[in-house]
Amino acid sequence: MGIIATALAYVLGIASTRLLGSRLASFIALAEVIAALLFGWLLLGQLPNLLQGIGAALVLVGVVVVKLGEPAASVAGDPVLPG
Repeated sequence: MGIIATALAYVLGIASTRLLGSRLASFIALAEVIAALLFGWLLLGQLPNLLQGIGAALVLVGVVVVKLGEPAASVAGDPVLPG
């Protein structure tokens, strides 16, 4: 069962990287750290300290900045102008 879950996670990770683009996918992968912080808090009762909260906020801000910096996807049928 563990092999199936690992293989599925791997395939979904590759597919999502292709859909999101490598730049955005790399920043979203940093959200794993935030998930670990939240699971540690919720499941183990480990309260995050101020520095960890600031780090989580910086990761989220980085993801938003990267997403805002991406060029808008063109709609099918729109002419693509060089420039």
